Amino acid sequence: MSTINRQQGKRRGRKTTFHYAPKKKEKQKTLLLFGALVCLAIVALGLYHIIGYAGDHVSHQQKTDEIRDTYYTARQEEEDGQQPVSAKAPDVLPENTPVPEPTNAPVRSGMLPLVHFPGNFKAQVRDSFQVLRLRYSPDIMGWLKIGTTLDEPVVQKDNAYYLRRDYKGNSNMNGTLFLDESTKWTTRPYTLMIYGHNMKSGAMFGHLKSYEKADYFGNHAIISFDNAYEDGRYVVFAVGTYSLQNSSDAFLNLGALDSRDIAGRDREIRRLQEGALLQADVDVQAEDQLLLLITCVDDDNERRILAARRVRDDETEQELIRQVREGFAK
Repeated sequence: MSTINRQQGKRRGRKTTFHYAPKKKEKQKTLLLFGALVCLAIVALGLYHIIGYAGDHVSHQQKTDEIRDTYYTARQEEEDGQQPVSAKAPDVLPENTPVPEPTNAPVRSGMLPLVHFPGNFKAQVRDSFQVLRLRYSPDIMGWLKIGTTLDEPVVQKDNAYYLRRDYKGNSNMNGTLFLDESTKWTTRPYTLMIYGHNMKSGAMFGHLKSYEKADYFGNHAIISFDNAYEDGRYVVFAVGTYSLQNSSDAFLNLGALDSRDIAGRDREIRRLQEGALLQADVDVQAEDQLLLLITCVDDDNERRILAARRVRDDETEQELIRQVREGFAK
């Protein structure tokens, strides 16, 4: 090939290369634009969720303030011996109203006996809770209070309905604290399991992680859970993260704790104590009524659990608090 032909070929090559350059640039611009739009969509979706959570949090606080005022006013009237007008029994009893079991039910060997609610043998819903159930929801079964950190109603229906609903049944990402659906109220339950979301805002059970610090644990060792049939004060004895998989060393059998089988309850109480990140020097036996506050963690197969037992009749709260704090100081 002559020199002239080679030069023309090179020119043609350059022209060919130059001819396709604009298309590559257009493709790059399209990809960049698409990527920018995706990023904007992600940011917008994130903002949507943030705004949604913020709005639900504010709505939750407002509604809780409302029901809290109603509850404590009704409690005060109840303690003063007055029956709130709105506490009159409805024609149809709420779904969770129990029918007492016979007192002569036989006790099988190795099983805990049935125990009626002290002072409320017929398991009648107290006036203060009649107010809440008639005015707000028949699913309201209790009220949980932990110092100034948490002061909330507790409902019971099934283990899904209130995950993203407030106590009125309206949509809310915070959900509502709810009792395990298996809890029966014919007699005093030996174990009460309450579930709540681990909210980053600290709402619901987002604050339970604080119990992993000895100072907080010691300052909030006593919590109260009053239900529709009796009041209850509980001393916290353990907090930790436990597995729902029986193949794990950290496995905790919640079903065994929710039974009257003495051996099974005793075994799982020891697992609660031995697997705890922090535990108090408090005696716990199978016959004690347990209160378990349960929330999720990053691993779907695990749960953070705060375990407490009912303050016994021969104990004082001041002595238990001292006992807990001294145990941490050792």
